[in-house]
Amino acid sequence: MWLLAEDRGLLPVFKMNADGSGFTKAYSAGTSSSLDAGPGTVVFLNETFSRPAELFVLDSKTGNTRQLTHLNDELLAKLDFGKVESLTFTGAGDRQIQQWLIYPPGYDPAKNTRCCNFSTAGRTRWSATLLATAGTHTCSPRRVTSSHG
Repeated sequence: MWLLAEDRGLLPVFKMNADGSGFTKAYSAGTSSSLDAGPGTVVFLNETFSRPAELFVLDSKTGNTRQLTHLNDELLAKLDFGKVESLTFTGAGDRQIQQWLIYPPGYDPAKNTRCCNFSTAGRTRWSATLLATAGTHTCSPRRVTSSHG
């Protein structure tokens, strides 16, 4: 069986046996969605903080994964992206809050930088990164679920 499950603020592709055993990550880069499995292959969309969603295929026998589409490669090659950190802090009610902190490109800690709190119920990686490329720190907090740790 192939499935997507949240893990530390990302959505990797997992595989497991029908009885629930053998639960392991098969592809962990970025966040995946729209998974479809067929004989010998698993196809899914995947996005990262530095790339919007593209189509990927995973060979279910070997575990090898490759990107099928490269719709944005030319544009992405022209963009500069800042570093991305995952932070966890204690919020109201002693709940653990995981937050993505996206630095603007060329960040200089000696200079003041604006910060945008970017909250959404959906996927945020690509949109939040675009805000940061405009010279703004971008914070995307989210409540940590049982999938953290």
